[in-house]
Amino acid sequence: MDRKLLDDIYRSLMGFYIPEAAVPGVPNLFAPHSFCDREYAKMRDAYARICTRLGVDVDDEDEDLNCMVDALEAIQEMLCKEMFLLGLEYGADR
Repeated sequence: MDRKLLDDIYRSLMGFYIPEAAVPGVPNLFAPHSFCDREYAKMRDAYARICTRLGVDVDDEDEDLNCMVDALEAIQEMLCKEMFLLGLEYGADR
């Protein structure tokens, strides 16, 4: 599969594109009030609470917390793309 298309599908799912630029037929899983939107909001609220407990201004953010979130987002992206490619491979065999 074309790497750019795979990236565009992932970015469309993540809601990174305006609807007109998203891959047709690929939903924005972070649309307002969606499961992903609600879960992301819960994570950001917890992030803010931890910053408050650490005495860090939430607007400044915390480097270690950002490192954790960035690592989890990178893992998520790799897993999503690999799962998609495996789905194509295994789906073609059935």
